[in-house]
Amino acid sequence: MLTLSRISLNFGGVKALSELSLSVAAGSLHGLVGPNGAGKTTAMNVVSGLARPSSGGIMFRGQAFIPEPHRLARLGLARTFQASAFIDSLDALGNVLLGGYASTRSGIASCALRLPFARREERDLRVRAEAALARVGYVGPHGARLADLSTWQRRQIEIARALLSKPKLLLLDEPAAGLTAGEVESLKRLLLDLRDSGGGEMSILLIEHNVPLVFSLCDTVTAMALGRDIAHGTPEAVRSHPEVIRSYLGTRATGPANPIRHAAPAEDRPSILTLERVSAGYGPTAVLHDISLEIRAGETVALFGPNGAGKTTLLNTIVGERRAMSGAVTFQGRRIERLSIPAIVRLGIGIVPQGGSVMARQSVEDNLLISMTGLRLNGRERRGRAEEILARFPSLERRRKSLGASLSGGERQMLAIAKAVVRRPTLLLLDEPSIGLAPAIVDEVQRIVAELSATGLTVLIGEQSVDWVLPIATRAYAITAGRIVAEGSPHLLSNADALAAQYLGAA
Repeated sequence: MLTLSRISLNFGGVKALSELSLSVAAGSLHGLVGPNGAGKTTAMNVVSGLARPSSGGIMFRGQAFIPEPHRLARLGLARTFQASAFIDSLDALGNVLLGGYASTRSGIASCALRLPFARREERDLRVRAEAALARVGYVGPHGARLADLSTWQRRQIEIARALLSKPKLLLLDEPAAGLTAGEVESLKRLLLDLRDSGGGEMSILLIEHNVPLVFSLCDTVTAMALGRDIAHGTPEAVRSHPEVIRSYLGTRATGPANPIRHAAPAEDRPSILTLERVSAGYGPTAVLHDISLEIRAGETVALFGPNGAGKTTLLNTIVGERRAMSGAVTFQGRRIERLSIPAIVRLGIGIVPQGGSVMARQSVEDNLLISMTGLRLNGRERRGRAEEILARFPSLERRRKSLGASLSGGERQMLAIAKAVVRRPTLLLLDEPSIGLAPAIVDEVQRIVAELSATGLTVLIGEQSVDWVLPIATRAYAITAGRIVAEGSPHLLSNADALAAQYLGAA
C-alpha cells in the first residue's frame, strides 16, 4: 500500500528524517513508534503531502507519489491529527460531512441553485456520515457543539470524518492521547474492527505514544529513533530489539552502571514541594490522575516514564502553565495551584521547558542578562551573576558573544539551563533535558546537574531516558498514563526488565 525508501528531510541544519524506510502492507494495521523527537509526526507529514522530503522515494498504491494533500485524498489517503482539527462553527455531523468532499461531484453553481442532483448527493452524503458515526460507536447528539463533547467523542468524530472519504490508507496520529483506560479499549476494538472488516482493502498506519497499545494491536511495527528506522517486524521482535530498548531507556540502560554515585538521602530535610491528589489536563480531559509526591530540600528527584505518561503536564502544573482540576500544590508551605506563572517564578521555582528556550537574536551573554528581568539587581550584580554562570558552563563561556541562533542543540540546552539557574531558584524543574542530544552532551548535562545539586539546589527532572538521570538522583518516581506507579530509591527502580515492561509493555 505504501513504501518509503530512504526518505530524508532537513529543517535548516536539523535532520528530522535520515534515510527512513518503511513498507505498509495492504490490509494491515502497522504501528510506528519511537521516543520524543524520533520523527514520527514528520514522517506522517511527508506521507500526507504536508512536508516534502529532501531525498528518497515514495510509492502509494503502486503509483509515484504526488505530494499534494487534496490529490492524495482522492487517491484514498485520509488522516487524523495529534491535536484534533475541527471547524468549530460546524456541529458534530457537519465536521464528519467534510470528509466526503473529495468524493462529491456537485459544483458551486449546482449547490447554490439547489439543483436536484446536488440535493440528492447531499442526502446520500448525510446518510453515509450518520453511518460512519454509528460505525465508530458515537452516541452523542449529531447537532452537538464540539466544545461540549468529550475527548473520546471528538476522536470518534475525527475518525468518522476520515472514513467518509473511503480511504485505502488511514493515518492515525496519537488517537489514544487523553483517553481513559476504558476509552483506549474502545479505540482498540474499533481499529481491529476496521482492519478485519475492510476485506484487505484498507490499511492503517498508527503513530502512538502508548507503545504497549501498539504492540498489542498491530500486525507489524516499525521503530524510529533520531529520524531513522531502527527495527521492523512483528511486535515481539521489535519489543525485544536492543536498539529499541536503548532508544527508550537510554544508551546505558542495559549496560554497566554509570560511575556517578547516587545523591545522599534527605529524609531529615524539610519538604519544599508537595502535590496532594492533583489532577490536571487540557480542557475537560484529565491527563494527571490523583498525583501525590513530595520533594525535600536539596534532593534531586527523577520523574521518569514513557512518552505521553504525563511528565510535562505535571511540571507545567507545578509552575502554573496548567491549572490543577483538583488537589493541592504546596511550595514552601504556601498553596500555589491558583497563582500566576510570574508569581510562582518569583517564589523561587525555575523551569527549563522541553526543547529549551533561547532568544535566537540575542547573544549568550544577553540571554543571561535578560533572564534576570524582574530581579532587584543593579547592573554590576547582574553582570556578576552572568560571569558566575558562564564560569560553570565552559562551553557557553567560549561563545558568550555568539547569537542564540548560531548555537548547536547541546549549547542551546546548556543556555536554557543557565538562564533558569542565573535567577537562583530554590527549585529547578527540568523537562526532558536530554532529548535530541548526543551522548557526550548528555554526559555534560549530567555533570552540570550533579554540580548544581551539590550546591544545595533542589532539582526535579522529568525524563524518559532513565540511564543518565537515575545515577544522580536521590529518589525517583515512575509515572505511567498520568499516575504514579512506583516510588523509591533509584537503585530499586532501575531494574532493566521492569523499565522495559513499563515503557514497552509486557512480552
